[in-house]
Amino acid sequence: MLWERLPTSLQKQGMWPWLTERAFVRDLCGYLEQTGSEDISVGAVLALEQKHGNEAPHGRIKRLFMDFLVSQMAEQGFASEVLDQYGSWLELLEPSYTPSLEDQRKAIQGMGQLLSNAYADGCADASEIKNIQNLALTFELQGDNLQPLIQQYAEPVLGPLLQAAAGDGKIELTQWKAISDYSLLLQILGLTSDRDRLVKALQRVNLHRASRNEDPVGLYLTLGFKTFELDLVYGVSPARWHRAKGRSKETADGMLYIYARQLLFVSPGLVLLLDSNKVKDVEANLYAVDHSYFLTMTVLEDGAEASLRGLLERVWFDQCYKILRAGGLDPVSMPVPDSPAQESKPKQARSGKSASTSQGSSSASGWEEALAELNTLVGLDTVKSEINNLANLVRMQQRRAEAGLKSVQVGLHAVFTGAPGTGKTTVARLYARLLKELGLLAKGHLVEVDRSGLVAGYSGQTAIKTDAVITKALDGVLFIDEAYSLTPESGEDHYGDEAIQVLLKRMEDERQRLVVVVAGYTQDMERFVGSNPGLASRFTRTVSFPNYDPAQLLLILERMATSNQYSVEPDLREILLEHFARICAAAKEDFGNARVVRNLFEQLVLAHSNRLATMNQPSKEDLTTFTSEDWQPN
Repeated sequence: MLWERLPTSLQKQGMWPWLTERAFVRDLCGYLEQTGSEDISVGAVLALEQKHGNEAPHGRIKRLFMDFLVSQMAEQGFASEVLDQYGSWLELLEPSYTPSLEDQRKAIQGMGQLLSNAYADGCADASEIKNIQNLALTFELQGDNLQPLIQQYAEPVLGPLLQAAAGDGKIELTQWKAISDYSLLLQILGLTSDRDRLVKALQRVNLHRASRNEDPVGLYLTLGFKTFELDLVYGVSPARWHRAKGRSKETADGMLYIYARQLLFVSPGLVLLLDSNKVKDVEANLYAVDHSYFLTMTVLEDGAEASLRGLLERVWFDQCYKILRAGGLDPVSMPVPDSPAQESKPKQARSGKSASTSQGSSSASGWEEALAELNTLVGLDTVKSEINNLANLVRMQQRRAEAGLKSVQVGLHAVFTGAPGTGKTTVARLYARLLKELGLLAKGHLVEVDRSGLVAGYSGQTAIKTDAVITKALDGVLFIDEAYSLTPESGEDHYGDEAIQVLLKRMEDERQRLVVVVAGYTQDMERFVGSNPGLASRFTRTVSFPNYDPAQLLLILERMATSNQYSVEPDLREILLEHFARICAAAKEDFGNARVVRNLFEQLVLAHSNRLATMNQPSKEDLTTFTSEDWQPN
């Protein structure tokens, strides 16, 4: 039993010889062991805290309990079933669980053991890779922590295989599977350090297999596009894309990544997704000057004539032809041209109607999902409209650039204004995800800080601290809450000004890799932006977050209840609606909005638990329903 494995410091309280049992911890152990992972709830833990209020402070006890769980996971080698179960308990005890340095130290040691076990037999299987991923996510292990471990445990096995594959390409399928699984491991851990060796191995092996008329093999590559994270790449080659329509012409040099059903062309100024649904009249050609193969085609979207050329090897040409002509890498007859074709002017657009397919439609689901999630949030109609308008603006400017037209530079830095609890952080997280899905950010993560995260206690250290935070946010969004505190009304603030100067410089230097969102009260943020010409010129987009109205506050509470397997009876709904109407009418600038609802929800959980504690056999309906009896107005 879990209780019996606890140290005495968690089982007992007080001083010897007057030690007494911690009933809260015993009941908590019983609840965790007797309740399935899908059924455990924060409300039940809050009820236990209320029941054993005399044993407070529960926060310190829960932290000690969490330390014990991490130690237990470490002692059992972070086995998958233990990591799954205990990891869910950590999230229950601290919903926004942040591992301590000691927790991460133990996790890194455990990661070393998992990698050692995974590569002891020469290949990490799917279950081992999943457990490694789970450990990295639970304890927020980053690439800097993991790269030395990969080098220590995977390199002795994979190094010789990659060297052999990149040599003559003669390698067994079982050996290639080890390489492919290794690329998947690097993919899920977000490591890109071995990308060049993987690409070279892929090229050489598939060249060898093509010479033997064997099907190509694939592996996973981190390219910064979420749509392709778990898709195999079968070929990589430099390429040149050219398209022309009338007097408009476009030429770009970049890298071509060949997937099973699609081609992804990436250059500094262009990201292009091609498949058989986007082009027609695909023809194979041979250029007379250097005897290189190239493909010509018509773009369905606008009828432009296009060509794909510059591929290093015939095998990549064959694969591209199969994908664009037949829809995939399945066998298809290759019409190799008998005689070279002279380089000529692009053909005139063919007549006749064609089905128009939106550029990038295969990856559109990512940004559409982000917008759909935004639109499910309660209220915030003006915020949703602003973000949707921005997404449309970005997409259409991208479309204009692809068509060879001038595009308007879209400012992505933003000011979020409004009272606390209006969803600014939630929207910022979705904003970061949306920008990634639109191809504007490589990672799309959110780094959230306030003044304390940027300003240090001594002169000169603030610049170092701020610079480190910005570096962490590169390829994502830096969210600075209460940013106005960097420019207080009371007078000069050298430390805050130092942070702002570093921020402005990095925003300029990293304008392709960094988006900054600053947030705070409306008037304070107006003063903040107006305090420095550099801020005013960079933060030209303001999104206002209004207070929630009474009906919206009630809906937020009902969603909280539903997510924790509670419901609200009609009589209580009327009481709550009247209560929210009163507090909204009296609301001031610092009104807490959803935070007020969160506090009220926790009060209802405690009141509900106290009421049910007096019942001998509460029914399931009793256990899940808030009634008017649970309302305890202040």
